[in-house]
Amino acid sequence: MSKKYVFKEFKINRVSERPEPLKNDEIGLKDQKRLEKGDTIYIYFGKSHSYVGQTKQFLKRYKQHYMAQSKFDLRNYKCVVMSFGQLINQLSLDDIENQLITYIAADGKHNEVLSDNSTLGNSIIPYPQQDQVKSDFITPFWHELYTHNYVHTPDIETVRQSVLFKYSPFHELSEIQAQIIQEIVNDTRNNFVINGMAGTGKTVMLTNLAAVLSKKNPNKKVAVIVKANWKKTAKRIFKTYGKSNIAVYTAVKFIQAEEDYDFVIIDESHRLRRYYSKSQNTLNTIFRLPPKVAEERGVNYDVGANELEKIVKRSKQIVLMYDPSQQIRPGDITMEQFNNITHKFKHFYLPTEYRINIPEKSGKYRRAYTGENYIKGIKNFLGPEMSI
Repeated sequence: MSKKYVFKEFKINRVSERPEPLKNDEIGLKDQKRLEKGDTIYIYFGKSHSYVGQTKQFLKRYKQHYMAQSKFDLRNYKCVVMSFGQLINQLSLDDIENQLITYIAADGKHNEVLSDNSTLGNSIIPYPQQDQVKSDFITPFWHELYTHNYVHTPDIETVRQSVLFKYSPFHELSEIQAQIIQEIVNDTRNNFVINGMAGTGKTVMLTNLAAVLSKKNPNKKVAVIVKANWKKTAKRIFKTYGKSNIAVYTAVKFIQAEEDYDFVIIDESHRLRRYYSKSQNTLNTIFRLPPKVAEERGVNYDVGANELEKIVKRSKQIVLMYDPSQQIRPGDITMEQFNNITHKFKHFYLPTEYRINIPEKSGKYRRAYTGENYIKGIKNFLGPEMSI
């Protein structure tokens, strides 16, 4: 089967402080016409950076890069790879660009992947040949990038299993997820709660939303609050995708920083803590009362306090990812406390797909389902607003 695309690579020549433009004699007449006016996907590769883009006029776009008519600095890159063909067109370009940004970032060879991509927070509109683009362009094109030593990982399926891929800010969203993000971004007055059970995509929405807010509001401060065991991963994700201006905290560190933010997004807000007498003293430090107040009240801690109320005070606008079924520790914020704080927030609800899997194997692989499993399943089905 013949290839459905053209793969071209060119070294970026460097003279003095600026690289030379691509010379026309390096490009055949047929390809030159296509690059002058034709849908093209391109990737600049440097030592530690890469840049993914799309254009209808690559040679004109390259000249803009060369002449520094954009924020792009060509001196950071050594070569450019371009591709065009029957599967690369106005219908598929956004999808292809999103996929390549995500795959290259998740591959890990380049510390940072940049783009002027404007489709953050959008779902990709289905188009003809979408499956064929994946099988007949993305997969073989990735193999060519690998054989030319532009990426580390030979098997694209391996890349799909990485954390950087699963939680990419460029990850394609469902129509409902995209609509929610757009509504939040366009609403500067309300605070929000995104309700969803495990597996509904709340964390993917968090990375997308943070990236969109950061891009749309470059002069405003954006913070993401995550659990301690995910902080390092979150920082790596935002740095790799060129969003290192997004601050990443745990709840305790955010409160201790005593710094105000324009936008704060909290993952797993159901796991925020409240004052709990049996918690470690180090965890309860943020709930300690000032000496004079403690003396007046005769107690050392604000026993009704919780992390969420303290975070809200430092946030102009806040978005909470919430799953009440995941409140598992006595020191977690109670549903009553959460509802008291968020009763005026705008709520969204992510749908969940429900499947019943009956185990066919026996012996040590057979799973025993208990009454507790049954009750939990019914609660998940009813959702956060109903109970049994």
